[in-house]
Amino acid sequence: MPTHGACGQSWNGTRPAHCSGCCQTFSGVALFDRHRNLYGEHGTCVDPATMPNVELRDGVWSNPQMTELGKREAFGRR
Repeated sequence: MPTHGACGQSWNGTRPAHCSGCCQTFSGVALFDRHRNLYGEHGTCVDPATMPNVELRDGVWSNPQMTELGKREAFGRR
């Protein structure tokens, strides 16, 4: 299990991305990149609690899970 030496936070899996600048862990690289570039200032951390469509689950910042209705609408399932 990877652990960041500066803050001691650990995470599981190969997809999470941990920011060494603000010691926050994200569910994937795309969300990590958003937190570093959200307002066009590359390399500046944005507090994930202020980002739209992001929630903290089990210590990892993630996009909210899609509801069954949302899945049907997005993927054309009935």
